[in-house]
Amino acid sequence: MAFFPAKSDTTPSKPAWPKHLLLPLLWALPFLLAVAHSVADFHRLHIVLLAVAPLALVVFLNIEFGLYMVLAYATTVIFIKRLMPNLDSNQMGVVLDGLICLMALRLLLDLLRTRRWGAFTSPLTLPVIALAIYLILQVFNPSAPGLKFGIYGTRDTLRFLGFFLVLFYMRGRPQIKRFMQVFLGLMVLDAGYGIWQHHHGLLYQEHQWLIESKAYRTHVLQGYVRVFGTVGDAATFGFINITAALMLIGLALTSKGWRLWALMGLTLPCLYAMVLSYSRGPMVAVAAGVGVMLLVSRNWKLAMACVVAGGLGMGALALNGDTRLFDRLMTATNPVQDASFQVRMGYIDTYMPLIFERPFGGGLYTAGASGLTITGGEPILGTTIGIPTDNLYFKYGLELGWIGLSLFFWFLAALWYGTMRTYLALKDPFYKAVSLGLLGVFTSYIVGAFSNDILVQKPLTEFFYMAVGLSALLGQHRDAIS
Repeated sequence: MAFFPAKSDTTPSKPAWPKHLLLPLLWALPFLLAVAHSVADFHRLHIVLLAVAPLALVVFLNIEFGLYMVLAYATTVIFIKRLMPNLDSNQMGVVLDGLICLMALRLLLDLLRTRRWGAFTSPLTLPVIALAIYLILQVFNPSAPGLKFGIYGTRDTLRFLGFFLVLFYMRGRPQIKRFMQVFLGLMVLDAGYGIWQHHHGLLYQEHQWLIESKAYRTHVLQGYVRVFGTVGDAATFGFINITAALMLIGLALTSKGWRLWALMGLTLPCLYAMVLSYSRGPMVAVAAGVGVMLLVSRNWKLAMACVVAGGLGMGALALNGDTRLFDRLMTATNPVQDASFQVRMGYIDTYMPLIFERPFGGGLYTAGASGLTITGGEPILGTTIGIPTDNLYFKYGLELGWIGLSLFFWFLAALWYGTMRTYLALKDPFYKAVSLGLLGVFTSYIVGAFSNDILVQKPLTEFFYMAVGLSALLGQHRDAIS
């Protein structure tokens, strides 16, 4: 008898939050308490024996629960680092990598047992695999300053596994609904915490982080502290909020009555928190995402809902009484007045020839702040380490060369076009609404990547590749989705 029972692609629908998800959560609670106690006393052996090992077993036995753990941990890991700076940051990051590798091992075992390779049939599979292989080969790029840069970068490449995990294990309607509930719940809670930061101030540990990491140079503008929630920086915080807002708007299309108003109401704290981040990239990106959703759906109710949500959001800003936020919003579409934007464009103009000179780039994880984290903040002459790379395409061009950048563009084009085709072809209202929300999110990321390196930031990286898997799943024949 097989240790893991086989799962059919057409498993009958189950009630929301069934026992197979609630029981692992209940099992995990004592271990989480053990973590809290052990962390307070810094007993690392206790953490491993009493918490990490049992939780790893739970994740291995229940991949859906593991995916939620990855999203939750990726959302809060930097917050934990700030509150407890004495913890080893690298070890905390390895825990996240370990969770993903553990689920990948379970996937391999299930594939060898069930032979359900057809679960990955999708137009997106080839671009994902091609890009992932190219990134792995970058470890051996002779132009890189050393192997350690590529090895560190491969940790980000592990997030590609989210695509395959979602395609294999999240095939039913209940799983997709729970995925949306968990992710959107996390994002709304984070938006609420960012709003709390704005109105009540930062914690002492967060102030210390601003000073010690020198993040105050970009997070304190004209006396205003840009809020960042539990994530790495204000721009990432802005993007996770527009991700939640766009998905909520899409899901509202299939709701009626109080659920419709509840979903649209939840967009307000997300949009408000986005503006409080003081980041102009997300402001432009959310407009692009909403615009595409309106053009593709041609839904006047959606248009009216967006107008109402936008109006209430602007009203909340007006009540806030801080005109600096309005000024920041008004200059979002006028980059000529943005000195930092002009500096970044100067770097792009200077180093663009280097991208064409090196078809394979200078090596993964070498450009911008990524390389500086490995060198201890010291640039290396003759390399791209230390060059500001807020523009994700510029960063990938420097690191991966024009060949890698072309692969990345192919992947994004296949993703956007495939998601749009899926939306137009689907008949089921719920799947159609999810697909529309994903189309808006992917559009906002493609636009936002011109001003921010968003797809290498937690938890955007983790969610993005899971969302790519969800888009591929929705694109498969509807009979394959229970």
